Amino acid sequence: MKNITLLFTLVFSVSLMFGQTVLTEDFESGTTIPADWTNLDIAGNGEIWTIESGGEAVLAGAGNTLIYSAGGATGNYATFDSDDYGNNGTAENAALESPVFNCSALTSVTLAYNHLFAGNFGGSGFVEVFDGTNWVGVANYSADNYAGGAINLDVTNELAGVANAQVRFRWTGDWSVAWYVDNVSVFQCPVSAPDQVTMATTPANGATGVEINYGTTNNINPFEWMAATTGDPADSFNLSLGSTPSGDDIGTLNGFDSGGGINFAWQPNTTYFWYVTAVNCAGSTQGPVWSFTTSACTETSAPVATSSPSPADMATDVAVNVDGNRVYFSWGTGAAGTDYTLNLGTTNPPTQAFNNFENGDPITGLALDTTYFWSVDSVNCFGTTVGPVWSFTTNEALSVVEEEIEVFSVSPNPVSDILNIKSVNEIDSVLVYDLLGKQVANFNNNNIDNKSVNLSSLPQGLYLVKITSGDKSQTIKVAKK
Repeated sequence: MKNITLLFTLVFSVSLMFGQTVLTEDFESGTTIPADWTNLDIAGNGEIWTIESGGEAVLAGAGNTLIYSAGGATGNYATFDSDDYGNNGTAENAALESPVFNCSALTSVTLAYNHLFAGNFGGSGFVEVFDGTNWVGVANYSADNYAGGAINLDVTNELAGVANAQVRFRWTGDWSVAWYVDNVSVFQCPVSAPDQVTMATTPANGATGVEINYGTTNNINPFEWMAATTGDPADSFNLSLGSTPSGDDIGTLNGFDSGGGINFAWQPNTTYFWYVTAVNCAGSTQGPVWSFTTSACTETSAPVATSSPSPADMATDVAVNVDGNRVYFSWGTGAAGTDYTLNLGTTNPPTQAFNNFENGDPITGLALDTTYFWSVDSVNCFGTTVGPVWSFTTNEALSVVEEEIEVFSVSPNPVSDILNIKSVNEIDSVLVYDLLGKQVANFNNNNIDNKSVNLSSLPQGLYLVKITSGDKSQTIKVAKK
């Protein structure tokens, strides 16, 4: 059985400033390749591109939505699923070719697309343009593990002035993994490339003692920087991370917003390097390479196991609050500096993990008259102590008792873009997590507008929104439509 490992995943969106557009394709016209595109079987083995939807990337775990969350695809997308064609011993070479488009009036040309690529086991992806005479390569992908995002390529040298231009996505491999492509466009950008970002604010350049939030996957949060105040604006930013002064040997997160956190196998007392690239439709501009050093580990043993759970082990008729079907979770804490991962599920052992869970916080969306299993793992820099598995059964009717901590409500829910927060106090922060406990959005005072946050960039699905005001916090399950 083939397996691949993910380095990190993220959610992002890019809103490009289009000028004159000569090609656009979102693959939403049907369940087959659009009629004006060519599905070219160069190898002649019948293995070609298809149209898929649902967001599930092959070999990345059942139910994943990486094509949407990490690739930025929406709805339908073009797919070459090498893994699905199987171990038949035939080499693959297949190109998805656009119709001819006219760039004769364009003085600058940008090619944009969203994609997710995994080339494990010999797969390669080639982005090529036809310059009126020959196919010319403008990007290629061959690395293992899924990576991708929103891509903007300056193809002015290849296509400006060309009346019979084309673009194609060509896959080669043999029982490799897959390539997913969506939202292809070619246009003249009305702005210039952005100026580079000016400075790192958090972690500051040269900072030491940067704290790691330990968990199932370690986290450092936030990463913040100052964007340029000169020149044309950036549409998005890519954050590159490294363990060497190049600043990018670990990988790059496309579409990363300032203020977000990164889940990674961070190590104590280690120096990391990072830089931010400002991107718009005219191109990208790399910023300076910064560095920081994580705090040293002074622990000599893993933390003690958690105890004294609430809800109590085997408790029955546990109240589920009417506001969001919430149940609060708490336990006896150990030493300072311990982080906690709460695991929850309807089977034993529970498999849904909430990293860096705050003792006393609620989880919303629980069902009535249902038995849940849960455990809390204690984590510090030395190691992890797996806690015992407890259980409780919810009652048969919703509780209408309001507790003092319940100080927030949100609307609309489900939400398509703007989520409004009702609170008598100012909102300090809003953190958004997927149901695997991975932080996918982060809002603070600078980007919370009149107690509202914009969730339009998130794919459809369920999310846990943690709202904090002063010493009060509450987690609410929100459906994104």
